[in-house]
Amino acid sequence: MTLLAVTALLFGAGQEAPSFVDRHVEARLGAVKPAGPCDEGEFLRRLALDLTGVVPKVEDLKTYLARPDRTKEVDKLLASDGFDAWWARFLIELVTPADDADLYGWLKGELKRRRPYQALVRDLITAEGNSLDTPAVNFLLRYLPRLQDVTGVVGTAFLGTNLRCAECHRDPSSALAPQDFWGLAAFFARARSYRATAIGEDDPYARTFGVVEQRRGGWVCLPKTDSRNNFGGCEPVPVPPDVKPVWVEARWLGAAKPTVNGGRQEFADFLVADPRFARNLVNRVWARLMGRGLQEPLDGLGGKIKPSHPELLEDLAGHFVKTGYDLRATIRLIVLSKAYQRSCRSDGSDPRLFAHAALRPLSAEQMAASLAQIAGRPVPSALFGPAQSLRQVHAMLQHPDVEGLIQAGAERVLKDLPGPVAQGHFEYVYLSVLSRPPSEPERKELSGKTTPEDLRDVFWALINSLEFKYNH
Repeated sequence: MTLLAVTALLFGAGQEAPSFVDRHVEARLGAVKPAGPCDEGEFLRRLALDLTGVVPKVEDLKTYLARPDRTKEVDKLLASDGFDAWWARFLIELVTPADDADLYGWLKGELKRRRPYQALVRDLITAEGNSLDTPAVNFLLRYLPRLQDVTGVVGTAFLGTNLRCAECHRDPSSALAPQDFWGLAAFFARARSYRATAIGEDDPYARTFGVVEQRRGGWVCLPKTDSRNNFGGCEPVPVPPDVKPVWVEARWLGAAKPTVNGGRQEFADFLVADPRFARNLVNRVWARLMGRGLQEPLDGLGGKIKPSHPELLEDLAGHFVKTGYDLRATIRLIVLSKAYQRSCRSDGSDPRLFAHAALRPLSAEQMAASLAQIAGRPVPSALFGPAQSLRQVHAMLQHPDVEGLIQAGAERVLKDLPGPVAQGHFEYVYLSVLSRPPSEPERKELSGKTTPEDLRDVFWALINSLEFKYNH
């Protein structure tokens, strides 16, 4: 009997042998009894929202429920265009608070090409040229020439460490000092932004910007030490003539000596080699899929607050490195675990134990994409934005434009299922909105409803239900 056959016999079709993820999670449970596995409809809805950012289509749901295979479905969604689009959003949110269509498009294309994560980050750190030919420069263009902003976002996004507290004083939580912060900033001191000069009216490079690396530099002056300081995070102030300025050369965190070349290429080398680089990414992926990180806060790596499961964090980081910094491989490992596939029904246990799935509110993007799919038409751009709070997202469901979407959704059901309104129409609505058929009590409530107005009312009620608003 083959290993594959033994695995199928022991763990069932579509399931894989337990991984180190479950060993570490279950080792922390103690006397806490974990929730059982979620049902197939819950699993597909959760997986589709997590991997593609939208609820599953009715036809996909029916196909899956007819012959469920969780491993096969995971691999299918990981290979989909929806995965590239949704997880490119995850990556761009790491590095910029604002929407950047060019940078987002580049990240989506690189994910589709299966570029390793460390290669993507290297490009973001070291890119040169103009934004039209090299969209990766848009990352640095957002922050240059303020080196403290570049350093701060790199620390948070790629190291999972809040460096900004060390910008002007010693940080008691991490023991980092201004010399450490500005030693990192000095790696970017040779980077300069520029604006392209148009050759003619039709020049495609008109109004584009770029980044260039100068040959000399690689040091900065500490803030509040020299009125000539052009890099400091604090405003330059006059100092007495007998106080000499303190210049800092490019130096990695904890390094005994400054770096010889001190440019962005060297910074990228140090960054990828730092253990926090892999830990940060897997911790953020875990948080996105499981509702909270193994390390909280997410920018607290190396601080006083320790991870809830330190061995699991180390093993996930090691797996990430061994797979060639493959984002898909890390996601696949997590979503195929029993910990991810548990029901959200809780007995009140500590959420840090991951004994049950977390209830996670749909983001504005997930809400908009799901409503568009359900209604069969685009959602007005003014309805949902990435900067909206949870309260704002839920309030927008009362907007008149949403009523138009509900009307469109009801008309779509009537078109797909011709004939008088019957139980089949309501079941279709339940499947499209909640990814499940109505329960027996719900069927009894629906038994007397036979008009298009009833269909719209049920549509409205389901879209405004907590079951739709949350990933569970």
